[in-house]
Amino acid sequence: MTVRILQINKFIDLSLPAAGGPATFLSLAGRLLTERGHEVSYFGCRMGETPPELPPYVDYTRTSGPWAALRGAARIVHDARAANSLDAWLARRPADVAHVHNIYHHLTPAIFAPLRRRGVPVVMSVRDFRMICPARDLVRAGRACPGLPPREYWRCVLSGCAGSRVRTAVGAAETLVQRFFRRYVQNVHVFLCPSEFTADRLRAAGWPAHKLRVLRNPIAPPHLPADAACADDTLLYVGRLSPEKGVDLLLELADQRRDVRVVIAGDGPQRGALESAAAARGLTNVRFVGHVPHERLGRLIAECAALVLPSRCYENSPHAMLEAMAAGRCVIAPDHGPVGEWVSDGRTGRLFAPSDARDLARVAGEVLSDAAGRARMGAAAAECVRALHEPARIIDELIDIYRGAIESCESR
Repeated sequence: MTVRILQINKFIDLSLPAAGGPATFLSLAGRLLTERGHEVSYFGCRMGETPPELPPYVDYTRTSGPWAALRGAARIVHDARAANSLDAWLARRPADVAHVHNIYHHLTPAIFAPLRRRGVPVVMSVRDFRMICPARDLVRAGRACPGLPPREYWRCVLSGCAGSRVRTAVGAAETLVQRFFRRYVQNVHVFLCPSEFTADRLRAAGWPAHKLRVLRNPIAPPHLPADAACADDTLLYVGRLSPEKGVDLLLELADQRRDVRVVIAGDGPQRGALESAAAARGLTNVRFVGHVPHERLGRLIAECAALVLPSRCYENSPHAMLEAMAAGRCVIAPDHGPVGEWVSDGRTGRLFAPSDARDLARVAGEVLSDAAGRARMGAAAAECVRALHEPARIIDELIDIYRGAIESCESR
């Protein structure tokens, strides 16, 4: 039976750098679902190459004046325009099931109302910790945070976890409203968690266990060009350049080990500060290459000895790390959060003490000096990712979840 699937994400132009991790899932899953004979459509914000009838994308960081800020704060909680646009969209393009990804701040849980009225069940992928954390990333004072109960969100505000106290206060207010009215729990049939750790965090925050399902993201090994030569002295980082990602630790590493080359691929709000810091220290062994399209990442992975994930935050499902592992590359990652579900120290990669630049430099030195060890760990890493993230199996499970949601909705 053909299933009409509506994928909903705030960014659906997958070429945009801001599309982030969900873009790779939407692209791969969309192709595999279509190959199996299902119909896949996409709804999100109007930005880049997207249909004109979509709701507009608003950059709330650029609003000016108190009234604009107040309207923006209200829309972050409930965007009626997005709900109306989706209702009109569904009138023209009916769907059997909706798969929701990142909707925070822009589409908002307002979109659940038209889906409910039209009898469309909702499956939601948990892409970060926004539903339980005012700052999204479970980071406080520069270090990973296990999460706070809503009555203690004031601690987040005082710490300015989201970059400033004002921004954190807005995030705390939004999270409190959504949790108080149970807008996610009441409207989502099942939450798809990409790691056991994510499911545990939601369960600890009060999410009903029967609505949580661990479903790993599908990972396809990137193509490694045959003419790409691996450099034994090169470490690679791929991802967003923002404080919670810990990219500053790579500059510390490069400062301590001038014989190590560090390639940083990505963009974000911290890029200018990181480039300035590297220049001020004379770190000629650090190279910023900016945002790299996904199809070109294979060459960067092929040319590095190891990929480093320096994150201060708990990574939900670190896509760049998993792709590097799938390609048989050794990875170096922090020993916290869900990382241990993939990286066994000395077997499928190496672990370092979180936020500890000195320990990162030590581990990196050991990895770079042991080519045979890197090859052994890379092979084990590839097998680990094949076992957990094989795309065809993941998509078959996803289709079963879609059908289960549809049957549950029809039986009400």
